Amino acid sequence: MNDTAIVLTPLLDLLDILGVAVFAFSGALLAAKERQTFVTMAFFALVTGVGGGTVRDLLIGAEVFWISDPWVAPACLVVSLIAWFTPTRWWEGKVLEFADGAGLTGYAVIGAAKAMSYGIPPVTSILMGIVTGCVGGILRDVVAGKPSILMRPELYVTAAALSATLAVLGEVAGLPRVPVWIGATAAGFLLRAAAIRWNLALPASSRDKDVSEKDLSVLAISRRGFPHSLPHPAAGRRDRQGAGRPQGQRRSRRLGWPVRSLANARWPALQHSPHRSTADRFRQPRHRRCNCRPGR
Repeated sequence: MNDTAIVLTPLLDLLDILGVAVFAFSGALLAAKERQTFVTMAFFALVTGVGGGTVRDLLIGAEVFWISDPWVAPACLVVSLIAWFTPTRWWEGKVLEFADGAGLTGYAVIGAAKAMSYGIPPVTSILMGIVTGCVGGILRDVVAGKPSILMRPELYVTAAALSATLAVLGEVAGLPRVPVWIGATAAGFLLRAAAIRWNLALPASSRDKDVSEKDLSVLAISRRGFPHSLPHPAAGRRDRQGAGRPQGQRRSRRLGWPVRSLANARWPALQHSPHRSTADRFRQPRHRRCNCRPGR
């Protein structure tokens, strides 16, 4: 039951290296876009390329696949060199996304098949396939400080889940492995390609939230304009007549702050006029009792 030759045929070995290379290249490109050093680029390539398979092997009790494989680590180094010596604009667009989708679904099938060969239950094998395809990208995003793919509604993990599920169902039903693996990879890739082409995504949670009084006031303002009964957001805490307000926002009894703000926006030169002008009438605070301005 622990014979890994059932899964790791020469063809799957080649596909495994290609999948690692595609994932590693996406990690190296992310480091290149962030203008990192070559050492950081190689680290991102290695983490992204072998992260999912490493976690899978540790969980199912298998030997970590890339430790004894003489080609995995050099493949990550080669794609790091390619990303280092080529401009990033060459790789912009959706070509790399389609290649990443092919590697994602193929890796999910390989992970699920390897888990089944180690006697893992079917449902857990499906999860191991998802882990194999997705964890490398998750580790890349976490190390880079980027939003993880799990926090986006796009069909990424769903494509890996579809491929892993079809591979496990074919194994349980006793169908020929190679056609089942090819069909499972193709189905997941078609779903991922459709998501890239037409921006397909899963529906997000839409639970009703309690509408607070603040939300209602914002809604009223957006419909009727800012009400005169509410104070100005930048108003000071002192005298309501304007002693503690910033320049250009003091209110008088004749003109409220919306009119004054409009005047300052209309004639900004008046705010810095060195002579006595209409702007001075707005700047000078009034006395509380006589309602006059000092120095007039």
